[in-house]
Amino acid sequence: EESLERKLESVDRKEEQAAEKNKKAEERLREGMRRLVEKRRHSLEIYVERLRGLSPLDRLCSGYSYIEDAEGKNIRSVRQVQAGQEIHIMVSDGVIDARVTAYEALEMKPNSDFRARED
Repeated sequence: EESLERKLESVDRKEEQAAEKNKKAEERLREGMRRLVEKRRHSLEIYVERLRGLSPLDRLCSGYSYIEDAEGKNIRSVRQVQAGQEIHIMVSDGVIDARVTAYEALEMKPNSDFRARED
């Protein structure tokens, strides 16, 4: 009987040790998962901010506009317009319909003011 009790105690100890080992492994796994989720959340926040920087709506809200001709083609240069041409100017809170009355090509140089282009 004493031998049987020792065996049972030994089994109980092994069960307790295994339970403790499982508990520690579970804690490590939870902590690893928490760190991984936090790392991925941080990466996602960085990507979201990058996308916001590319957002046309954010650009419009920053004071920029989007200009297109009557056919919906983006206008990026004065060379794309003619006097009398109708254009649409998109700003942060709506669209401005306008007609080109005049235009002038400007030469842009880094770190300098706009100045009339000399042809």
